[in-house]
Amino acid sequence: MIAVASLAAAASAFAQNAKFTASRTFEFDPDKSGTAVAYWDRTAGELDSSGNTRFGLRLEKNAPINANVSVGCVLDGLKGVAVLNTDTFSFDMQDPNNAQDGPRFNVSYTLPDGTTGFSFVGGSANAAQSAGQEAGWRHYTLSVSNPAHAFPPIPAGAVLEQVVFICDNPGKYVIDNIGFRNGVAGKPGSSN
Repeated sequence: MIAVASLAAAASAFAQNAKFTASRTFEFDPDKSGTAVAYWDRTAGELDSSGNTRFGLRLEKNAPINANVSVGCVLDGLKGVAVLNTDTFSFDMQDPNNAQDGPRFNVSYTLPDGTTGFSFVGGSANAAQSAGQEAGWRHYTLSVSNPAHAFPPIPAGAVLEQVVFICDNPGKYVIDNIGFRNGVAGKPGSSN
């Protein structure tokens, strides 16, 4: 009984302090068109909290909207995290915003009854917006329980399986400070 209680407490603590990394970028371009670009650029982002680096995630889809091309990064480390009703995803994006609806989070999860689910969380046109940390940037926040942000909303208690930050609309995007709950990844490596 004590071991079960300890395990439950440890799982709850992990869920409250979900750490992740957004280091694993991808360029999905099965037709090898050369129109996909995704990488962390050490000079493209907002100044980090230590004042030392300006990492930003460059995402480009240089192809029409119907082209089978997408770019982004995988948020590794969130598998197994139980969703809270108050959870949000967020990111900063450099202006000017593209006319297309920008990046979103593709979230797959398992419900408490064992069935699986999938939600689109975003894109940027659906998000609550505020000023970024620096001039020329916007901050986008998306609630997993808000039907205007998540399609469909992710129920509290669902367990995350995979989270992918993805852009499949044409355009060039510079992203920084990708966030989930109380963690933010502003460069390759673990969220703070």
